[in-house]
Amino acid sequence: MRRKYLSDHQMNQVIKLKQSGASWLKIEKMTSIPRRSARRAYDEWERSKSTDELKEARTDVAREEFRKHVSHLIGIAEFLVNGLGVPTWPTERRDSEEFLRQLWSKEDRTGYPSDERRTLRRNLMLFEALKNHSREKVRWQALEEWEEEWDRCVNVLPRLSQWAEQFMPNILDQMPQLKRRIDEAGINKVTRGALIVGVLAVIWNGILDGRPEEACDQIEAKELLAGETVVNFGDRAARASLTFTDGRTAEQVAKACAWAANNLCKGESAPLVQEALRVVSTMRKRQQELEDMLDPLVLTPLILRTRCDLCPA
Repeated sequence: MRRKYLSDHQMNQVIKLKQSGASWLKIEKMTSIPRRSARRAYDEWERSKSTDELKEARTDVAREEFRKHVSHLIGIAEFLVNGLGVPTWPTERRDSEEFLRQLWSKEDRTGYPSDERRTLRRNLMLFEALKNHSREKVRWQALEEWEEEWDRCVNVLPRLSQWAEQFMPNILDQMPQLKRRIDEAGINKVTRGALIVGVLAVIWNGILDGRPEEACDQIEAKELLAGETVVNFGDRAARASLTFTDGRTAEQVAKACAWAANNLCKGESAPLVQEALRVVSTMRKRQQELEDMLDPLVLTPLILRTRCDLCPA
């Protein structure tokens, strides 16, 4: 027997009657459609409806997951450009590989609870996805160039430290009265090392500002209300400041440190300071280049018209 297919009008009648609670026998009497045909057509319609609803549900899930994916990629891009920068303290010794590894380990951009190892793995996966989406428009070589300059920078810093370590004893030898006061005050080796760190800090902040030759002007002795005097190496080097109970000694210490800072900028170590200036300038240019290329207004269209392995189906 040939299978009977219902017209759209007949199908609508069957659906309406069945959903109102009519039995298949009643539907047959009211529509003249054999109840077996009506029931078979209705069952097929219900299966089709379930499939369509499932497709729609899956589409909704994929849409939401893709929205999250885009948000994660924008977030990882902002996290990168905000995290690059330049060394903020002259004791920085991490190479670029270690710096970036620690950066990617700091925060899980997916929002899932995670330990450091999983955070690192997820962020690196997102970073690779970001590069896949943006490869045609973003010059990722800028990041490699930033890494090279970072490594040059952490090579310069210990050499600057060595020069400072040479200058301070020489200067103290030329200031015998100060050297005697320091000995009488019981200033130990740790404190003398802190003076070297202070000189380096003020020079480094001068390099970051593009004016290292003016760095020595930031070193000064300030009297505190408690009757003590602090040797200050500038606002950004507050942790290098040292406090003395003898104001005259503090003033002489500030003078010696300023002398050392001046020698670092203008003596035999001057080419090293100029190299540091160049490196810092290049790092900031590469960071700015990446920031411009990874701006959300630029990046979002790239993500929407490309795919990566993490894109929801």
